[in-house]
Amino acid sequence: MQKEITESGPLLMPSGKLAHIGWARQPLLDGNLSAARIYPGRFMQTYRIKRWDYYAVFTPLHFLSATIADLGYAGNIFVYILNFSTGELHEEGLIIPFSKNIHLPQHPNSGDASFRDHRR
Repeated sequence: MQKEITESGPLLMPSGKLAHIGWARQPLLDGNLSAARIYPGRFMQTYRIKRWDYYAVFTPLHFLSATIADLGYAGNIFVYILNFSTGELHEEGLIIPFSKNIHLPQHPNSGDASFRDHRR
């Protein structure tokens, strides 16, 4: 059985290993993914770390879902809405090379996830 994490702290130790193993009732750990040690060289690590914010809203009539993701080599932004009564699904998405202009905070309570498209 895993233990409950009740205090805030970093997700990773300076060595790159997990600082805490367990679960929490709310976001407590800082996602200090810059401490990750996937490869000996730091260059390729950027393309292996995946981060995202996902949001969903249910009502009796609709389901709305939105995601902003930084996949390292690309960003993915999408939103869709499903009408339960008609079965109609509408979705829109963007693929952003190298996740350019996507910002995801290190801790979910420390800032906003955002994307800025400077072409518009």
